[in-house]
Amino acid sequence: MVFFGGNHEEASDISNYDKAKIVENNWDDMDSLFLIFPDDTTKIKEGNFNSDVKSDMISSYGYIILEALYEENDYLSEVKRISDISYDLKNVNWGKEEHKVQNIKYDDTMYNYPAYIASDGYCSGYEYALLDEESNRIIYIHLSYPDLDELKDYSEYLKVDKESYNQLKKTSKENFTIYA
Repeated sequence: MVFFGGNHEEASDISNYDKAKIVENNWDDMDSLFLIFPDDTTKIKEGNFNSDVKSDMISSYGYIILEALYEENDYLSEVKRISDISYDLKNVNWGKEEHKVQNIKYDDTMYNYPAYIASDGYCSGYEYALLDEESNRIIYIHLSYPDLDELKDYSEYLKVDKESYNQLKKTSKENFTIYA
């Protein structure tokens, strides 16, 4: 049994991208179904996949970043797919089924690029897609308990206000996720 260090997965090539595996291995610990991320890479003209996810007895943490350059029509289709993302929070209480649909949020001030946000700080998780409209590029990102020193090579993809990652200064009402 391992107590102080568990599984460690690291990838740095787009051929290693497998959304189904990401979801299977991380959805529970990272409180995400990774809906922002594409199911496959067939329409990506050029791309990079970087992931460094560590697991211990308590949770998984780290980052998953997919940079994808598209042809214009494929880019527009992918932006449309992302903008339409919602999640139905089905709840059954006392035999009564309730639904609450959470929609993805659009923001053009929090990041260096316009962004669609599925999670912003909920359980220290961040999931968003950045739109580099000039290059037809989308950067898909999931961070769990982000370590800003570890992410210094990706600072362009992080929030403009780095202090906002300090969850100790936030109330739970300030956090957002479509998944809960």
